[in-house]
Amino acid sequence: LIELKFIPVLGRIDEKAFYGLKNLKRLHLCKNNFSRFKCNETITSQLFNGLTSLEELFLDFNRIKTIEDDAFINLTNLKKLNLDGNYIE
Repeated sequence: LIELKFIPVLGRIDEKAFYGLKNLKRLHLCKNNFSRFKCNETITSQLFNGLTSLEELFLDFNRIKTIEDDAFINLTNLKKLNLDGNYIE
């Protein structure tokens, strides 16, 4: 699996949703309105843990409010990150 797109009605993503997808290169999570579930208003360090091949991450228009300092620390191949349209403090 190289690319994964989520339908914009998810609302919530479990912290282990991407477990085992170590070869994933592109992840599109646009327009999912994560603020409906308090646990995803914050991007945690666990959410993308293990996605070591990820190069592109699209989190635009999700009403994300905060991002933990080490949220993307394990994404060593990340080249593109889109956070447009969020409420990051």
